[in-house]
Amino acid sequence: YLEKIGYNKFVSTADSAFLLDPMPLKKIDGVIPHDSKPLIGICISESLSRYSKLNGSKTEYNTHIDVMVKVIDYLTEQLDANVLLIPHVYDTVGGHDDRVIEHTCYNKSKNKNKIKLIEEEYSPDILKEIISHCDLFIGSRMHSTIAAVSTYVPTIAIAYSHKTHGIIGTLLEQEEYVIDVKEMEYDNIVSKIDSAWKDRKMIKKKLEIKIPVIKEKSALNGKLVKEILCS
Repeated sequence: YLEKIGYNKFVSTADSAFLLDPMPLKKIDGVIPHDSKPLIGICISESLSRYSKLNGSKTEYNTHIDVMVKVIDYLTEQLDANVLLIPHVYDTVGGHDDRVIEHTCYNKSKNKNKIKLIEEEYSPDILKEIISHCDLFIGSRMHSTIAAVSTYVPTIAIAYSHKTHGIIGTLLEQEEYVIDVKEMEYDNIVSKIDSAWKDRKMIKKKLEIKIPVIKEKSALNGKLVKEILCS
């Protein structure tokens, strides 16, 4: 937009969340399963249906729940995985608390012995530490996906706006693992899961190359603000 109006005095940086350091593991003892099963983290947005094709209707909200329950069952049965339901927005007043929809999905899922619902309120650095231990992450909150990719976790991002396409898709060159919310159907998600799971080692290696470059762009934010304050 700035280029369109002829303004070119800007610098392209990156989201500051890439620089957040995870909290040491001892702070979350007991949260991460210690068996040999794959660990897959999922962040389901309580607000997700507001951005969908039916404009946030109750029908669409329930459809999202049904789809994610089927996805969770697929992960626990077909991949024999442990699933962590990880909220990324806590909001007991405004109606956006991810624990609400995740609790509903947990109650509807079949294999509860393989599913852990995180209900405690954790700070962003602790949430990032939890996410960093996942073998695969599925996120519908943009900053949950940033927490995952910045710790080199293969990630499937559910995009409710251009932001996710821009950051996960374009900046990190992971567009094949981005699902637009309007295309959030069970078969589509499972296809992405199978692809990401098969290529998870390759994805991790790509992230290990890309993320240090992105962190340098993110660090520019602080340097540029310092230049402005000192000028």
